[in-house]
Amino acid sequence: TVSESPLDIVNNPSQISCLSELVNFSEMTNSCIAKNKLSPYKQELTKKLDSYVSYNSVGNNLLQQKIKALVLDIIHNIDVLEELIKNGVNSVSAWQWFKQLKFRMASDTCNIHMCSAEFLYTYEYQGNAQKLVHTPLTDKCYLTLTQGMKPVSYTHLTLPTICSV
Repeated sequence: TVSESPLDIVNNPSQISCLSELVNFSEMTNSCIAKNKLSPYKQELTKKLDSYVSYNSVGNNLLQQKIKALVLDIIHNIDVLEELIKNGVNSVSAWQWFKQLKFRMASDTCNIHMCSAEFLYTYEYQGNAQKLVHTPLTDKCYLTLTQGMKPVSYTHLTLPTICSV
């Protein structure tokens, strides 16, 4: 249940709770891909989703908003797992996993990864605004934006000169 969860959503800001879940999802999915255990992990997330949905937060608007944000993330994570299972992903380098937005902790910093792009998560305060619903189109937009923002090294190309006399 929510009250027994190691994640303290009652006392933590929504942003930290959601980030914690996203980091955990990335780590667990990597581990489950390596062990070929995606289906059991999907079942575990489904139980967590049921726990959040059934939690009685009536009268506490802030807690309701936190739970809604976590529910949206978990629904998206379950969708990602279903895609991985459907495509028989058995390697962390498979395209279906490689293209996903992932959050990873590296010592005391959090990094955001998507394909070959990597960014430092800088903990900008976002308040308790409602979250964006994740859809396949949202994922394509994130993919396009992250790849466009990715630092690129440019080299000078020398092209042959074409002359007509």
